[in-house]
Amino acid sequence: MGRRDYTQMLNTIQQAIKTLGGTVETLGVDLKREVSELRQDTERQRRELSAASTTAFSDLQSENRELREALRAAQNDIAAARREVQAIRAETEAARREAAEARVAEQAAASDGESGGTPPSPPAPTGEDSNHGGHDLEELLNLAAGIAYAELICHRDTWAFIVERAIDGEHFRLPADIEEHSDGTMEVDISGRTVIAIIDALWSVQRQAGISRPTRNLAGQTYTRIGDALKRVHAEHGRDAGAVPRIVIDDRHPKTPDEGQPDDKAAPPPGDPGEAARGDAS
Repeated sequence: MGRRDYTQMLNTIQQAIKTLGGTVETLGVDLKREVSELRQDTERQRRELSAASTTAFSDLQSENRELREALRAAQNDIAAARREVQAIRAETEAARREAAEARVAEQAAASDGESGGTPPSPPAPTGEDSNHGGHDLEELLNLAAGIAYAELICHRDTWAFIVERAIDGEHFRLPADIEEHSDGTMEVDISGRTVIAIIDALWSVQRQAGISRPTRNLAGQTYTRIGDALKRVHAEHGRDAGAVPRIVIDDRHPKTPDEGQPDDKAAPPPGDPGEAARGDAS
């Protein structure tokens, strides 16, 4: 192989090296460009993911607020429905009572027509009778104005009577939560404003002309129980914020845990001593 051949071979090798260098440089540029594009794509995806997460969290918060508002609205609707039920029950009881009084009046009128005389209706209380149970109206109104609420325990018919008489009062509000028991009694928390309305209504019922004696007695007894509870709390606790008047319109004897249950150890009722002696002799 001559010198010329070596020279030609070297030129070929140099050309191949240049071509390879250009290819490597091109690959490096392409690789840098791809890495840069990959970084840009990664950053874009990160921003999109962050935006999507923020949007989803915001949507969840908005839905949570909407659900809470819907729950509050449902609770308000339930409370309003309970008040409407109580009002309807009171109106029903009032209509039933009016119908019963009308029947009694018709029967009394028929009886009076046969006997030829009409007994006078009981007069409205005056003088000392106007202050039923010794409780002054202004004093009770002042005491009721100073309480947040009171606990009332009575029969549901008594509560219907109270609602019927006081529902048109300026300060009367039907309570939302009423706990009823199987024996017909109920427990309800009534606000101080409602107590004011009840006191004023019952005081007026006792002075209403032509009112029946049972109605006057029921109003007076309820008025007295409310006054007793308010005065008792005021006398024992004064302005203690934790003291709650407890109005109980129920004179039944409280049941003991074993009341009504048979007692195996109870002694038999006393019998005839002679009969017992005859039993022993036999």
